[in-house]
Amino acid sequence: AGYDVYYEEQDEITVKRFQEGLEWAVELAASNQVTLAVEIMDTQFMSSISRWKKWDKLINSPWFTVYPDLGNLSAWNDNVVEELKLGIDKISAIHLKDTYKVTETCKGQFRDVPFGEGCVDFVSCFKTLAELNYRGAFLIEMWTEKSEEPIAEIINARRWIEQKMKEGNFPC
Repeated sequence: AGYDVYYEEQDEITVKRFQEGLEWAVELAASNQVTLAVEIMDTQFMSSISRWKKWDKLINSPWFTVYPDLGNLSAWNDNVVEELKLGIDKISAIHLKDTYKVTETCKGQFRDVPFGEGCVDFVSCFKTLAELNYRGAFLIEMWTEKSEEPIAEIINARRWIEQKMKEGNFPC
């Protein structure tokens, strides 16, 4: 996860520790031929591929990749298409979830948002990913612990996502 801290206040020391930990983790991963991916998160610190790119330049390793979460990316950014284009060469996998947008008057909502009710333009994202020839993994991120029929919700979410993929001309 792309957090230096979550509950605590961020400062120069927390960012420095994040950098040191990231450098150590990427070196360890590389020495074992393991790819390390950082997810685009629900906090501003790692809220975009543009922000991740600064770390990519600093780390400078083919073993360091980005793992965009379309919900988090959409909640923080107005131009998700450009963000995906910016990182396409280093995307390892993509999280699929819906979110409510962060605004001046709303802190956004990053979980428990039903697919189709949030701010993510899935069709546009899938269209862009098809044009960019993305062939990596997708993972649906959702919460069903409150559901009486969690398996049915998962099946419906997958069907909904597959429909949006088709609308975006993305092969599924």
